[in-house]
Amino acid sequence: MRSTQISLLLLASVAVTPSVAQIPSQPSRANPQQPVRPLEYGSFPDSWIHGGDCLNDPLIQVHAYNADTYILRQSMCTNFEGPFMFLLFGSEKVILLDTGAGNIPIAATVNGIIDDWLLANGKPSIDLIVAHTHSHGDHVQGDSQFAGQANATVVGLSPTAVASFFSIAPWPTEQETYDLGGRVLDVLGIPGHQQASIALYDRNTGLVLTGDSLYPGYIFLSSSNWNIYRSSISRLRDFIEPRQVSWILGTHIEMKSTPFSAYPYGANFQPDERILQLKKSHLRELDDALDLLPNATTQVHADFIING
Repeated sequence: MRSTQISLLLLASVAVTPSVAQIPSQPSRANPQQPVRPLEYGSFPDSWIHGGDCLNDPLIQVHAYNADTYILRQSMCTNFEGPFMFLLFGSEKVILLDTGAGNIPIAATVNGIIDDWLLANGKPSIDLIVAHTHSHGDHVQGDSQFAGQANATVVGLSPTAVASFFSIAPWPTEQETYDLGGRVLDVLGIPGHQQASIALYDRNTGLVLTGDSLYPGYIFLSSSNWNIYRSSISRLRDFIEPRQVSWILGTHIEMKSTPFSAYPYGANFQPDERILQLKKSHLRELDDALDLLPNATTQVHADFIING
């Protein structure tokens, strides 16, 4: 679980608040070893559920980014973390990234999306992979709901289990691919925030899923994991720099729409929260900042806070 020891340095800014953009950032130059292909773009909702209407808000907000990609958010009325989860369909497999913080019908919701997708695509069934961006409690509490489900595999929570499933050897410096069927994911071990943390790059959409290692909120670090995290962010930047990136998506929002401003950690009502999506430039900004920071130092940025 993320630390509750927060030291906030809220700085004033006159920067313009970003809007809920639907057009991705411009892709960078292509990797010579990876053919350039048009990305499958998607859209975001005007707003996410943010604890504002606990009588009427769904327990899980389901948003179709595109026909084969779904973003789910757990209601902050059920848990202040309000984590995001991701469901990516290929022709042979569908992968769910994270199962939430508990007290939500995640399996029933996911299975309903799968049933609708199968009907729309004229398929009788598909294998479900339940994996995790990392193994903190607010991302794994729904795992038991998938236990014993036909055509479902739940990936273990330890670094060994994650490395074994995705064939990452040696862990974490090697990168591997995982094919959902016409949809290849690049999987990278990025321990630091948590020892089993991974990032996924979706070649079809250009989305980079970073879990709690980068998102618009508090990036919690300690002196014991700072060097590991530092190395992971550097390797992730090196990996995505030559690739087409539409958006970087983490698993929480804690920043306000006003740059340099955040909600107190533990807030369960965020009426003016920032948009979820970050750009490749944010990863560069984080990587550059870590180069210059002493070990586990707190530093406030416009769209995230390094919290040491």
